[in-house]
Amino acid sequence: MSTAAAPGVLFSLGLTLARQEGLGVSSGVTASLSVKLALHPVLVGLCLWPVLEHQPVWLGTAVLMASLPPAANVYVLARSAKRCATLAAPDVMFGALVSAITVPLVIQFLVKALIR
Repeated sequence: MSTAAAPGVLFSLGLTLARQEGLGVSSGVTASLSVKLALHPVLVGLCLWPVLEHQPVWLGTAVLMASLPPAANVYVLARSAKRCATLAAPDVMFGALVSAITVPLVIQFLVKALIR
């Protein structure tokens, strides 16, 4: 029963997104996803490189975690606070779609750069 929580949230999010009107890619969504999926992992890698240079597993883990998309909990929290849920929903949905490309690229880079 405890394994049904994540699919339940995603199903609920999908239903809510499907009911919204005008759900599309705006300049705000594009900018926030560019920062989250591209710039954030690069900055984490650059900032942690001097500290974790000799611990590639931890450095790779930090960069990989930074490259993950905005999660459904962003939308759930925005909705429960009754603030910006309509802005958070496209970020979560399009972030999941774009991360299907960016996360494997980050993993491929990490394998080539950190595992020698």
